[in-house]
Amino acid sequence: MVSEKEIEANPEKIQAILGLQSPRTLNELQELTANPKSVEVLFLYLAVSKEAVSSVLVREQEKNQNPVYCVSKLLQGAEKTYTQIEKLALALIVTARKLRPYFQSHKVVVLTNHPLKHIMTRPDASGRLVKWAVELGEYDIEYQGKTAIKAQALADFIVEFTGEQSQDERGGWLLHVSGSSNASNGGAGVLLQGPDGVEIEVVARLSFPATNNEAEYEALVLGLQLALEAGIKELNVCTDSQLVAMQIEGTYETRERTMVQYLGKVKELMVRFDKCVVQQIPRSENKRADALSKFGVMVEGVKERKITLIIKEHPIIEETEEI
Repeated sequence: MVSEKEIEANPEKIQAILGLQSPRTLNELQELTANPKSVEVLFLYLAVSKEAVSSVLVREQEKNQNPVYCVSKLLQGAEKTYTQIEKLALALIVTARKLRPYFQSHKVVVLTNHPLKHIMTRPDASGRLVKWAVELGEYDIEYQGKTAIKAQALADFIVEFTGEQSQDERGGWLLHVSGSSNASNGGAGVLLQGPDGVEIEVVARLSFPATNNEAEYEALVLGLQLALEAGIKELNVCTDSQLVAMQIEGTYETRERTMVQYLGKVKELMVRFDKCVVQQIPRSENKRADALSKFGVMVEGVKERKITLIIKEHPIIEETEEI
């Protein structure tokens, strides 16, 4: 009400508010701030540091993000030696266990710029990651790239725990590709490297006649598809093929029908990134991808498989046999 004295609240209009009791317990407080309906989609932010992992589960209301629950865990023993991607996976599994009722009754969207889903479901993932992936399989979880954070309090929370991670994410990812071929088949090698030490290696055997240039394009397309699947937004691509790099740049004219088709496919994939740059490098700087592509050419008559790599520090004759 507006009077000559001042602006006052109309008691008749605010009676319901005046009659509300102050929350007396944590549960009553949560009922006021975050009591999501079963049909609501909830969003999860993950954060890691050298000493702890944390998460915030939020709900969206009228374009605002409001925290539902915060979870944190102090890292113990071997957990401190986990890679950043393993720490993120740990944060997710700890949160799912702590907030099981929320995960059972809601779809949860995990917002992260790391290829968390891809890493956890790789055939060569560690036993720990595979176990966590199976445990999370009962929930309706979706992974999306992290965009601008709307809630300022949430932004402050994330920055507090992920100063190093935010710096890493701005650095982008590096993709090395290489292709090889012989008279009857070809091979494609892909090495995807993340700013936090994550590496993904893929070998593809091309069981069809392919020229060396076609094999180079096959490797590039495979690498771009892998990066998109992992949710990567910024990508620097390195290839030792001068023809591929120059055709993408537009310096070389593309005439052959197959090359035109490959080039079109590559450009179609590149525009789906926020930033994607292709550069030519000497073969001496592309040794790992080149070795992977040659391995793809050599493997014949085998199915897709997992290969175990053993690092031996000493000759076998110097080792003591243990039974």
